[in-house]
Amino acid sequence: MDRDPTAAAPNDGERARLSRVYWNLAVPFFLAAAFAMLMAPQSQFVLRLICREHYAATPAGKVAGDGAEPPMAYCKQPDVQGQITQVSTALSLCSTIPTILVTSLYGRLSDNPRIGRKPFLMLPIVGEIISILCLVLIARFNLPSTYLVIGYFAVGWSGGFPSFLMAFFALTSELIPASKRTYFFTLTEGAMLSGLTVGPALMSLVVRLVPGDPVVVFLASAALFGVTLVLAQVLVDGGKSAPTHHHHPSAITTGSFHDLYRPWNRTRMVVLATTFLSNAGIMAHMVAFVPYTYRRYGWTAEQDGVFQSLSFLWKVIAIAVLLPIAYRQRHLVAAPAAAEPQTVVDEGEVDGETQPLLEAPKPSGTTAGATASSDGTLERRVMVFGFAAYAVTFVLFAVATQGWMFLAASPLDAAGILAMPMQRSLATQTVPRQHVGLLLGILSAANSLANIVGPIAFTAIYSATVGQWDGAVYAAGAVCWAVAGVLALGVRREDLVVAAAAEAGGADPDEEDVQV
Repeated sequence: MDRDPTAAAPNDGERARLSRVYWNLAVPFFLAAAFAMLMAPQSQFVLRLICREHYAATPAGKVAGDGAEPPMAYCKQPDVQGQITQVSTALSLCSTIPTILVTSLYGRLSDNPRIGRKPFLMLPIVGEIISILCLVLIARFNLPSTYLVIGYFAVGWSGGFPSFLMAFFALTSELIPASKRTYFFTLTEGAMLSGLTVGPALMSLVVRLVPGDPVVVFLASAALFGVTLVLAQVLVDGGKSAPTHHHHPSAITTGSFHDLYRPWNRTRMVVLATTFLSNAGIMAHMVAFVPYTYRRYGWTAEQDGVFQSLSFLWKVIAIAVLLPIAYRQRHLVAAPAAAEPQTVVDEGEVDGETQPLLEAPKPSGTTAGATASSDGTLERRVMVFGFAAYAVTFVLFAVATQGWMFLAASPLDAAGILAMPMQRSLATQTVPRQHVGLLLGILSAANSLANIVGPIAFTAIYSATVGQWDGAVYAAGAVCWAVAGVLALGVRREDLVVAAAAEAGGADPDEEDVQV
């Protein structure tokens, strides 16, 4: 494999750091597997619980008695479907609203070297285990659906999956130079997708062995979350380190959304906008998938699990195709251009004034030692292609009249996942490494905001169109993906320069060329 001839051979410390990154991939793999194992049974459980409560208020339900299971045809009625999506959305907001409140805060706290990333990797896992225990109690003691709120709040205040991703990618950014993040972020996406492929298969196996009892699946997923928690404790370094640079205190203790656009960085704003739109778009699928396939095709948790396994398997294949390309790109590190010697000052203060927290990266030709990552061409093209693939897939979902047609669109849907690691890689290349946690926290907050706006909008669309054109919700999601694809064209090279020399003193991983 060709590599930059100017790159230094890796030393023992670099090899150890790289080995740690590879071992860390076990954590998102097991976490994704646990999530995927839980998703369909939890959605089906909530669907049946809400339908049962709705049925109990009818004359037929009163005759049948408390806890009587309604006929499948009853749960497919448009008015019941509307009630199911509305309650499911309200429950979802119980987790997404707290998540949006805490993710940017957790991002800033994780940037503090006295705290590190590890607590924010483990906290969401604990929240998920608490949520599962709530599901078990509700199922065992026939508690009403209002008790679901407790579990959703536990997930929300723990930060949920967005906070885990923020902490994990920030930790990886500290260990890996900017020029290699696209490769490693793609590898991480592949690990998660592999877990998402294994999880539904495990769920389907448990359902076959113990049919009709969702508690068994819930407990199995809780055990898998427990394994993930142990792996995070054993494999992941605490992420705490003494500050190696002389920063203004505000570099750690302050920061908010307004820091994202002062000074202006177009690529950073493109990533923010496409993050919001892509997560809003996927909400169309999250809101509609279970009730839509249940109503149109009669799918149950087992069929949902099969679809998810095949869908994620195609995504793993797509990631495997992209990895060799990202692997070759990781050595394309631009040599620093000749520049006049400059005096490096503390990042936090210039002439007594505090600079904006997310300072704009300096071009490679203006600061000695600055290292360019890629020119953004690969990331931009893959993002546009991925968003376009998602848009076309959602249109196909909207018009699919048979279950096999819905399933047949999943290979095209798989190509869309390639855009996700590109977004994160671009984002981390627009700020110094000590602010990566803050930026990823803000992006996670944008993700959570989309998880609030998206379900409300798509629930309203589905409730208004179910029974007329059930697929309208997917068509609306396709619009979000199409707009994101157009915005992705705005990525530009000059925003993707890592200003390593702007960080005063000490070695920085962005300046090192670790051989992979």
